[in-house]
Amino acid sequence: MLEAGQIAITDFRCADVAMGNHILTPYKKLTVPDTAEFKQFSSYLKRQPSKQIILADFDSPAAFRAAFKKSIQSKERIEVPEIQGGGGLAATKDSIELPMSWFYRDNDTSTPERGSYPPVSNHVIEFDENFDIKLTTDHSLVNYHLAFISTDKHSLDKFGQAWQLFISKHDLQNYKFMGIGTLFGQQMEVECSIVTRDVIWSDISDPEQAGRLLGKQTDIEVMIEVVQGELIARRPVINVQLENPYEADDILVTTATV
Repeated sequence: MLEAGQIAITDFRCADVAMGNHILTPYKKLTVPDTAEFKQFSSYLKRQPSKQIILADFDSPAAFRAAFKKSIQSKERIEVPEIQGGGGLAATKDSIELPMSWFYRDNDTSTPERGSYPPVSNHVIEFDENFDIKLTTDHSLVNYHLAFISTDKHSLDKFGQAWQLFISKHDLQNYKFMGIGTLFGQQMEVECSIVTRDVIWSDISDPEQAGRLLGKQTDIEVMIEVVQGELIARRPVINVQLENPYEADDILVTTATV
């Protein structure tokens, strides 16, 4: 039951889904030569978004590789964590195919330096006939890790190059994207913005051995809006009708001369 004074806060999960969709942006129109060396990456580009990227709750790339190796050895399919939400990142569980990109978010968060980003803001929106919502908006900095794993170097290079060029364009559209959060069951946009301007890929490949997995990983700092909503009772609207003390014929018109 809703009551005045109740508080709800958007969570980072909506940003996770939006981040997964946004990561795929530079690959949507990317093409590669129709040659044998790009066969794997070409198949990656043609897949549905839910089979291109996953939100993997593994603690480290090593844990991801271990799980993948175990599935190869046992010939079992890996089940990836369920992704909630719509858009390009499908709400489904699926098996992992290579090449594959994956990402996860650190639990560390911080507030941006005051003055560098929009300050805390407050405003009121209508909710229903009984309540309005007082919105308080602040920002948090979080860190995502983006990884790409493949069995061939050509796929690894192309994935890294496309993301690097996407970020290096310094295009505002490449940095900002919107998540869809909810407060008291009401959807609202949550603005997200990539803060990282330099792309540094780290090698997470297996040691030299037959059948090894190749991989690279980069960190992406993102600023996410955090919106708090507080229910406030709507004040009743009182309609007051004043009677005109004058009849039309009684209205006096005066003139002044200077």
